[in-house]
This record gives sequence, C-alpha cells and structure tokens, in this order.
Amino acid sequence: KIILTGTPVANRPQDLWSQVYFLDYGQSLGENYKAFMKSVDIPKNLVTSDALQLYSSRLLEIFPKLRGFCFRETKVSTQLSLPDMNIIKVFCSWNDEQRQLYHNVISEIGIEMIRDGMSDTDISENLVKKLLRLVQLSSNPVILNETYGHTVDKYNKLKQIINEAVKKREKVIVWSSFISNVKWLHNILKKEYGTVSLHGGHTIALRNKNIEKFINDDQISILVANPGAAKEGLTLTCANHAVYFDRNFILDDYLQSMARIHRISQTKECYVYNLLLENSIDVWIDEYLFMKELAAKLSQGDISQDEFSENFPTEMKNKLMDLLNHHY
Repeated sequence: KIILTGTPVANRPQDLWSQVYFLDYGQSLGENYKAFMKSVDIPKNLVTSDALQLYSSRLLEIFPKLRGFCFRETKVSTQLSLPDMNIIKVFCSWNDEQRQLYHNVISEIGIEMIRDGMSDTDISENLVKKLLRLVQLSSNPVILNETYGHTVDKYNKLKQIINEAVKKREKVIVWSSFISNVKWLHNILKKEYGTVSLHGGHTIALRNKNIEKFINDDQISILVANPGAAKEGLTLTCANHAVYFDRNFILDDYLQSMARIHRISQTKECYVYNLLLENSIDVWIDEYLFMKELAAKLSQGDISQDEFSENFPTEMKNKLMDLLNHHY
C-alpha cells in the first residue's frame, strides 16, 4: 500500500489517523480513532504555558512514529527555488449598517455557562451557523441581502490592490468562500477590468474555458474564485497576487488555494492579502487558521517544538469568548 498526499493534515492533526490506519491497521497511531483525536485535537483552553507545553509534546510524538515508513519533503526541505511569498494583513473599516447587522447576530449568539465554578461559552450547531453569519456579514452583507446598498470597505481595499497590480501588468486572484460573493464581485469588477470567475456552479467546459482565458489572455487580469472549486490541481502562476475577501475555518482551503500562485514556474514575487474587518470574526479566523497551521506543521515534523510554542496564539480562546460576549 502507498499513500501520496501534499496535505496529510488538511485541517487538524487527527486527519493523519485514517491514512496511517490504512497502512498499518493501528500499529503506529493506535486502533481507536476517538482516543487519538482526544489526545491531539486542539484543546479549548491553551492559555497557560503548561497546557501549551503538554499539547505540543503530544503533537511532537506523532511524526517519529511514522518516520520508518513515511517520506516527507516540503518546499523548504528541498530548497526549492521559488520567489518570496509575502502574506499581508489589510485591515478594513465598518460602515454603520454593516456594524448594526453584525451586532444583531452577536446579541443572539452568546450562551454563558458556569460549570464547576468555571465560566465557559457553549457553542451548539445553531451557534456555529450564526458564526457563519458573522463571517458573511464581515465579508459582504450582500451575501445575505441582495438589496444591501452600501459599498463595504473590503471592496475599496480590493480595488486599491487590483489597481496597483494592473499598473504593473500583473494578474490577481480574488478568493471568497461564498459563491454568491464570487458572482457579485465578478459582476462588479468586470465593468472595469478583464475578469473571469470560477465556482462550483460552473460546468466543466465553462470552468476550463475561464481558466484558459485567465492564463493565456493578456486582457484578463482578474480571476474571482471559490476555494472549493479551485484549490487543487491548478497551476495559476500567471498571477502573483492573491486576495482573500473572506475565509472559512478550514485550513486546507486556505493553504491549497494560496499555493496556486506559489509553485514551480512562478518567476515573480508573490503577495497574499488577507482582508480583515477590524474587530470582527475575521481577525479571530486569521489567528485560528494560523494556530491550525502550526499544529499541522508540528505533527508533520516540519517545525520544532520551540517554534510552535513561540508562535502559537494562546489568547485564541479568550478572544472567541469576547466575541460571543459583545466585547470583540
């Protein structure tokens, strides 16, 4: 048996278990998935150095168990000669109606629970759905209300990035997790720029046609795409700018889509822009994905325990609780 994958940890460290179990029936990581998940899943409370040390030690134990039959190479370990990739946070402002809609959702989301003298916040499936609504409102209220008539600041910042790139005759990929947003952005941007789109609603023929246009047509500067439809199997090194209008909670969607522009055949310096609505769930997702990425790297043997501990955002839990209780 053999497994080939570029992302053994697509979202959380427990993703490794099923792959390894397929190879050795539990000899390396155990026969019980739930037990493995419990030991390596990101804990709810990592606010102390001792808790972080314990968690990182568990992750550090994983890859040595696989080393005898696992061969892993990365862009770094192979010293692959690629241009630099710069990841840039772009903070955006609210408009009044957007802020009001956002807080209307927040006012219904927090459920404070006290157990064993400890205060915690319960997140049910219903509340997870409401978290999604916060992401949508932070991105673009048009997703929820097509009659919404205000231009969000994210769009203003996006236009600035696009204009600078177009001046240099460089191409841009604009990513959004929501198909309705992909359609909206495409319709707005095509009035001023050469623009094509890519999302799961397209036929294979239209998908391939739009990709070919973006790669080969010098008049097409912008691709607006959904990561679910374009995060794998594509080389889009004709572009060297990627703008995330919004992101979901899945690490693989972010890393794989980002990698479309940073691959062999890329000759230009790359720029990844994460548009973050200030004091919104965008900022929490930004740190949450970074936290997941660190956990993935440590469990795969890509970084040291010290690198993990030094960079891990230990205030994540508190920030989420603040978010749910109106303060964030």
